[in-house]
Amino acid sequence: MYLPAQLQSLVAQTLPPAEIIISDDGSSDRTLEIAETFAKSSLIKTIVFQNTQRLGFAENFLQAAKRASEDYLSFCDQDDVWHPSKIERSLLALKRSGAYLCVHSVRLIDSEGRLLGLANQGASTDKVFDPLTLPPWATFWGFTQTFHKRLLSVVETDLRGEDIHMVGSPLAHDRWISFLASSLGKVVTLAEPLADYRQHQFNQFGGRKATALDIARGKLNESSDRLAKHRDISAHRADLLIRAAIEKDNVDIAVAARRASEYWKRLAALYDLRVRLYESVSFKHRIGLMRDVIEGYVECGLSRKTLPKDFVLGLLGIRPIH
Repeated sequence: MYLPAQLQSLVAQTLPPAEIIISDDGSSDRTLEIAETFAKSSLIKTIVFQNTQRLGFAENFLQAAKRASEDYLSFCDQDDVWHPSKIERSLLALKRSGAYLCVHSVRLIDSEGRLLGLANQGASTDKVFDPLTLPPWATFWGFTQTFHKRLLSVVETDLRGEDIHMVGSPLAHDRWISFLASSLGKVVTLAEPLADYRQHQFNQFGGRKATALDIARGKLNESSDRLAKHRDISAHRADLLIRAAIEKDNVDIAVAARRASEYWKRLAALYDLRVRLYESVSFKHRIGLMRDVIEGYVECGLSRKTLPKDFVLGLLGIRPIH
């Protein structure tokens, strides 16, 4: 049980949180008891909710976030430990940059709190990314995110669609916030590790470093079905954003949402080209499609690692033996 250490790290912040919201999603251990005991003794306003039915981790986080009364929010996992300056450093970066989202690097620790290494999740430097300049599928771990509550009201969360990494599941809370923030506004990254990410057998996702074999498999692992899923999700996001552009009274959000919708529409068209490239039986036809695909890489910000995939698996039609 790691919750007491996590709660203590919140109390120890150089800039304490204005409120702590704890949402219990049907735990069977002492989580609820520990949370309620903490709430009674804490000098920080603490509200404990117990869901009447299980929502799943993503929906539980989002529903808890909607209950917040402050302008800036941070997701908090019960098994991690925040460094004392996490809130202060994150809020300062947000206010200086005007970004919607701030993320940071982390230290990896084992179940006993021993240091295993560092993970920057792409936040290797202090940097401000303008809207639509991060890779389209870039995401950041939820417990590293501090963001403006405005993001929760742009689109209803129950419309967020399917998660590309968990087939049949709704989009994870941190991927939803990453998508909205990077599409509609700036994202600021901090290279300084501001939390300890505990690695243990119950992690929903871990910070395990990819091996050389993992990287090699990733470079030559693609299919038309997977590309079609990316195409459909991109098109869905374009639709959500154009709806937000039409419905929102906030002019800045409406303009940003319309621009982002056009981007995701172009990305959907690029993925459709890639689907056709992988499915075409004519090499001559694939050459023409490959030219069109390459032109779309830069415009849509796809990583260069897609090129060897599309050249070997798409253009040449070679399939790896598993």
